[in-house]
Amino acid sequence: LYIAISGGGSGEVVNHTFEKNGLWEVADVSQDNLNRFNEWVAQRGIATPGYPPIIQGPGIDWPHPDFNQPLGVEFARFTTYGIYKYYKNMVDAVKSVSDIPCLYQYSVSSNRQFRAIANPNMNFIASAGDGMYGSDGDGPGDLTAKIKVNSVNLGTFPNGISATEIDADDISPARNNFGRMPKYCEGNLQYGTFLDIARNLYSRGLRFLLFAMAYCPDEIRGFEPVLRPLHEQYIGRDYVRPLINAANTVTVEVTEKYRASQDLMEAVDPYTTYTRYTDCNFWGPKKPEGATNCETSSRPIDSNKLTGYLDNNLDAYGGNVLLDINKPGQTVYSYSKGNIGRNDPKSVMSISKGVTAATLMTFYDEGRIGMDDKVSKFIPSWKRSDKENITIRHVVSHTSGIRDETNFEGAKTLEEAVDGMSNTQLDFAPGTQFRYSTTSYQVLARIAEIIAGKNFEQIFNERIRYKCNMLTAGYNPENPRNPLAGYGLYASQSDMSNFAAMLRDNGLFNSQQVLSPKAIALLRTNMTGGLGNWGFGFILDGSNLVSESAKGLSLFVKPGICSYTLMTQSTYEATIGANNGLRELFKSML
Repeated sequence: LYIAISGGGSGEVVNHTFEKNGLWEVADVSQDNLNRFNEWVAQRGIATPGYPPIIQGPGIDWPHPDFNQPLGVEFARFTTYGIYKYYKNMVDAVKSVSDIPCLYQYSVSSNRQFRAIANPNMNFIASAGDGMYGSDGDGPGDLTAKIKVNSVNLGTFPNGISATEIDADDISPARNNFGRMPKYCEGNLQYGTFLDIARNLYSRGLRFLLFAMAYCPDEIRGFEPVLRPLHEQYIGRDYVRPLINAANTVTVEVTEKYRASQDLMEAVDPYTTYTRYTDCNFWGPKKPEGATNCETSSRPIDSNKLTGYLDNNLDAYGGNVLLDINKPGQTVYSYSKGNIGRNDPKSVMSISKGVTAATLMTFYDEGRIGMDDKVSKFIPSWKRSDKENITIRHVVSHTSGIRDETNFEGAKTLEEAVDGMSNTQLDFAPGTQFRYSTTSYQVLARIAEIIAGKNFEQIFNERIRYKCNMLTAGYNPENPRNPLAGYGLYASQSDMSNFAAMLRDNGLFNSQQVLSPKAIALLRTNMTGGLGNWGFGFILDGSNLVSESAKGLSLFVKPGICSYTLMTQSTYEATIGANNGLRELFKSML
């Protein structure tokens, strides 16, 4: 089962259109919509409020804003943002009660009708859901449009669901012969054409091929000979996600092209290439809350420099090191030496803190915790005179005074460990000093348990692990009931790369909002009151997130642009110099 929401043409968004002399005419914009639009324009201060300039077009070229005028551009932004909020609200409502996938349906992938307002920034709109469903294609002469749809769906959301449709019109000669859709049960359907297009789509990662519009019973029976081989070759087997990376993906900057009514996929072969749509300039100099502008690097990654650097520092990593550098939708560099596989779970030590912090942050998104909430609000045993004023902010930023000790590693449960910690002395008054404390993150995990009424293993699985596809990750395999939340996580290189990608992409992974943009911004906020450079579970390097490990692992996130994860099983002392040098080398390439 799936639920789709379809973005209509701009004429429908404008509210009133009628056809006259072969043109779609804009009759009016409702007064309520006009008032809201002018409030938007006034708040943004980029254009002067007024009536949005709309251009009508011939045939199916729906009315669209005049993108040569600032007010027309703002109207496109206004309606796009409204559709995004509507879609996100729908997805949030569905996900609150069900795991049914939610797809954003759009009308076309590359032609002039793309100028309809609902489509230009569809990668932003669709980011709230699980993938995209393109209904492009009219008649058998336009079947390449189906291939384009799949190329855009998976190129833009490599971890999302791709869907398209086959109408009776798409595999009937009626449009070519008579200039119209076929009459009911008179389509003379070309089943071989259907089989060819379906095989191509399924072989390149399409998940759903939907039968749309009307087929009569005889036509449905006629599909049986071609559906059988499809079932045997694809449908009756496990879905295998295609490998989508920099080598087979073309990035297309959509904004200026759709404004100029250009073919967005000109010179792109959708049969062999995936197409990633971006809208880096869509919002202009001022973006609304929740929206993102792409930041792009003007220089490519220098693979030779990176490989030379890692080769020269291989001894620091004990001969075993994996490095993967990822940008949205693609891996741009990989390095592998030694015997650690990308799916081998290893101890990641202090990188656990960032994962624990992200898990707790999901409760912040739900309004169930605040940074200045006291620990004693949630944990009764911490209502002691010396600990009753410790806040969540103190704990995450290592300014709580909680002593870093291992006396409670052997506790049977997290509850037992944290209640035992309540009897220990503080090293200093909360908020007065910065001192690194791995043990303190047990307190955060226990707060999550109390709020959710579940053990931390379940909470992590439901809120982070499954959503970020961290298939091999888990805390303290010897006793998950006492997770050792500050240093007990075991995870693979693939797990860490997926987690870093979620942080990089403003809380999104696999087209699902794991953390809100507001939560991601908080992760990047200095929590120490000037005593150190810690955010919420991460070291801060300007606007970048950094995490290091006693085993030599390293994680780096430049929000919106790139992330890298380095896996090894060496030591902090041996690798810290090499890791710092790697980070500075990489930053110099951005």
